[in-house]
Amino acid sequence: MITVITPPATNCLTVTATAERELNLHGQPALAGLQELIGQASDVCARYCGRPEGFGRATVRQTERAVDADAIILDRDINPTITSVIEDGTTLAATDYELDGSLLYRLSGDMRIRWRANVVAVTYAGGFTLLTDLPQDLERACLIVLSAIHSSRGRDPHIRSETADGVGSVSYIDPRAASDGLPAHATTLLQPWRKIIA
Repeated sequence: MITVITPPATNCLTVTATAERELNLHGQPALAGLQELIGQASDVCARYCGRPEGFGRATVRQTERAVDADAIILDRDINPTITSVIEDGTTLAATDYELDGSLLYRLSGDMRIRWRANVVAVTYAGGFTLLTDLPQDLERACLIVLSAIHSSRGRDPHIRSETADGVGSVSYIDPRAASDGLPAHATTLLQPWRKIIA
C-alpha cells in the first residue's frame, strides 16, 4: 500500500516556454490552455510507462504486510532515497538494511537475510525533481506527444491522409499498428522508462 506524504511539485514534463518554442508559437497570441495540454501530454507519457502517478519526486510511505521475501521492491523506483524503515513497530538503523536500485534488502551484519515480518513500513522519496534532473529523452517524448495533440485538434485522429482530386479518398490509421495512440518516436524514447510489472 502506498500513502503519499508529500506530493510532487509538478508532474509536467516540460514548461510553457519550451512548449511555445516547440510549437512555433513565438510572436503569436498565447495559446489558451497550453498548460493543460502540457499536463495531458505528460499524463499520456506517464501512463504509457505504467507510471500513473507520474515522474515527479514525491515522498511516500510503502506498507508491506506478511513479508517473507529476499527483498522489498519499492514501487517508486526512480532515484529512491530512504527516510526510515519500520519493521513490526521497530525503527531499523541504517545499518540494518541496504538499498540496491529499487530493491530493499534486510541486513544482519554484512549479510543479506530474508525479510520476515508482519508489517514493514518504508518511508522514502522517489522520482525526478522536475525539471531539474529530468532526463532529456522524457522531455523530448512529452514534446512530441504535445505536438501531436496540438496538431490533431479539431480533426479525426484516425485519419492518415485525405485527397480531393477527382472523387476523393480518405485513408485511416490501422489502430492495431498504433502504440497506444502515441507517435512511434515518442514510444521509442519512453521505452526505457516503462515500469516492468511482475
